Amino acid sequence: MSDTVQAAPQGGADEVQQFGYSQKLKRSISSFESFALAFSIVSIITGITTTYGFTLATSGPRGIWMWLLAGAGQFLVVLVFAQLSTHIPLSGSSYQWGSRLANPKVGWGFGWLSFSFFTVAVASVGYAFTTQAFSPLFGLELSNSGITAVTIALIAVWVIVCVASTQLVAGINVAAVTAEIAGVIGITIALLAAVIIFGGDGSVSNLFSKGEIPSSGYYDYNGPFMLSILLAAFTLTGFEAAANVSEETEEAERSVPWALVRAIGISIVLGMLFLIALTIAIPDVSSISESGAPVATILHEQFGSFVEKIFLVLVCVSIFAVGMLCMISSSRILFAMSRDRRFPGHQLFSRVSSRTQTPVPATLAIFVCSAGLMLIVGSSPETLANLFTATAILPALIYAAVMVLFLATKSKLPARSRHFDLGRWATPIAAVAFLWLLFELSALLLPSVFWTSVKIVGIFLVIGAVIFVGNWLFNRESLEHEPGAVALDSDVPAEEFGR
Repeated sequence: MSDTVQAAPQGGADEVQQFGYSQKLKRSISSFESFALAFSIVSIITGITTTYGFTLATSGPRGIWMWLLAGAGQFLVVLVFAQLSTHIPLSGSSYQWGSRLANPKVGWGFGWLSFSFFTVAVASVGYAFTTQAFSPLFGLELSNSGITAVTIALIAVWVIVCVASTQLVAGINVAAVTAEIAGVIGITIALLAAVIIFGGDGSVSNLFSKGEIPSSGYYDYNGPFMLSILLAAFTLTGFEAAANVSEETEEAERSVPWALVRAIGISIVLGMLFLIALTIAIPDVSSISESGAPVATILHEQFGSFVEKIFLVLVCVSIFAVGMLCMISSSRILFAMSRDRRFPGHQLFSRVSSRTQTPVPATLAIFVCSAGLMLIVGSSPETLANLFTATAILPALIYAAVMVLFLATKSKLPARSRHFDLGRWATPIAAVAFLWLLFELSALLLPSVFWTSVKIVGIFLVIGAVIFVGNWLFNRESLEHEPGAVALDSDVPAEEFGR
């Protein structure tokens, strides 16, 4: 493998060919759409709506202030991702970075972790849509089997959209992002005005309340501090989805890094303001802490059922976009690994439709995996909640590994980039980001409340290890050649179908 990675040339097919591939995916994502993709998959409305109740129950209202610490840590992580994405703007992001900066075996590990994260996220986000937005909006009392059926139907819709056109995905997502930003700003202003200006129920003192958390043992000392971090840890993830579709982004080496930085920066600021407004507007800390949907309950108490319904519509739109983007991101990782012959069934999953210019078989494979996961665990809401927690652990592992990769191999990157460059700050930023991620992982791995999720992550790691060993025994060449080295060979099965 080359000791250095050459700077990516500007412009479409030449950019991909320089890395050993032919341009098969359609470049249709604009700079703003790239930002919208990163912002939407973070989705502060989705993350806060689904985890605010957990914060109230384990840390009390004052737990929201840890959003600032977690946000600062995640922002440093994003800076490193931006640096890597400008130099290696390819589908599969961390899979490509690990393969090219370290070796194909390390890259395979990155790819499997990312594939696991986004595939599990498809199922857990679909479950969140059904239980936290769709059912409350229409007043449905669904059984476990009903929840499973609705979620699988939703996943099927995501498949149809993702297969039809990447531009369609981008267009839907831009509309969702516009609605989310306007909605968050509007609700934040309305809540603050309702309490501070018009004297509605609520209090600024809520911002420093310990709420109903226990007053002894773990929860009296370290628990609230550790667990309150998870509000942001659950939310400020998935931004790398914008990098996963780099080959479909116009001027990716310029657009993607700034999309990541702007998306996470805006998410941190808007999320903090939204949390402050929600917390001030809590009419009664005890009753809201016991609510199964505290955000919707606060809005209902302050404005009535009409505004609550509008908010639930907004949540539906936001969660729909998140799941759609998890689907497209997971399929691009599978496509990228298959293109290098590093995934079982690569002959099929590396194919791209000549009509839609999307990886149809890879997308269908994600449907099979996520729908199968729903059928296995759909009867147990507790298990699905644990899967949702697993989608916080997996990206934290990925991000920590990327920081180590960057610190160990950054000398292989070009010295400077005219599009995005951290310069002399690259090493300290990556080092501090790694320390933050170690702390975040301790909050995710040590508390016993998360041990089931830790076991789920362990299962996926074992499955990955089995597949890796199978590759090593029966397809070792794929783990030894440089990425892209065989992608254009004449003996490789065609990447296109449907001519």
